[in-house]
Amino acid sequence: MKRLILIILMFLLFLPIGCNNPHEGFKDDDRLKVVTSFYIMYDFTYKIAKDKVQIINLVDSSSDAHDFEFTSKDIILLENADILFYNGLGFEPWIDDIKESLTNKNLKMVNTSEKITPLEGDPHSWLSVINAISQIEVIKDTLIKYDEDNKDFYNENFNSVLNTLNNLHEDYVTTISSFTKKDIVVSHEAFGYLCHEYGLNQIGIYDIYNSDEPDIKRITEIIDFINENKITTIFYEPNINKEKVEFIANQTKTNIEILNPIEGLTKKEIKDNEDYISIMQKNLIALEGALK
Repeated sequence: MKRLILIILMFLLFLPIGCNNPHEGFKDDDRLKVVTSFYIMYDFTYKIAKDKVQIINLVDSSSDAHDFEFTSKDIILLENADILFYNGLGFEPWIDDIKESLTNKNLKMVNTSEKITPLEGDPHSWLSVINAISQIEVIKDTLIKYDEDNKDFYNENFNSVLNTLNNLHEDYVTTISSFTKKDIVVSHEAFGYLCHEYGLNQIGIYDIYNSDEPDIKRITEIIDFINENKITTIFYEPNINKEKVEFIANQTKTNIEILNPIEGLTKKEIKDNEDYISIMQKNLIALEGALK
């Protein structure tokens, strides 16, 4: 079996390298070598570790983590890594293939959603601030386990982030409890955890993975729902084709606004130094404008 894996690795070395994850590999120093599966995992890890560890993000921040295809370069990276933090709940459907492709038996593959009660079919756990806290705590505890010398540093950063996120959670609870409306129409049905945590109800034009184009029947249902419930805003996410959203908005004379599932960052968001916290704050402002 090991011989087969080595042959596969040698074969992968001659495959073209993808352009969606332009990492250059780890530096030669004594810090923990950490790989994160996509943007949210990178952001959460960096909030705790800063420069005490080396962190490389597997999926480029502006790419779609659902459709990621790993390359020989990614396998080589993971063969030299100490820890891989991933979301779990099916968000990274390629994670099992990576496991099977590795000979690095010392790699700790950490499912950060291990303590979260899953919602069927929805992997976007971090859109509940309480879940985000849970996932960051798993990251913190793992870093301490394998880098005890920096325990105080990790705990201090965690406590700082925890205070900020607790305040953010309270803002969500207080603000949403004052809404007169509770239904949101979204392009991408990714907000199950947010809705479950804070008492909203989502109606999606597309499904969770944006995989199926809405047919005429679905579009008609959405239009009827908007008209019957006096919905004023349709929410869409960055980096999608807005054609269907704009069509429905035109038919119903509704506004369109961004509600961001934070699967990655746009170039503008990167330039503006946005992160999980700032985007969740913007999401709350957008919800308030539509539902208050």
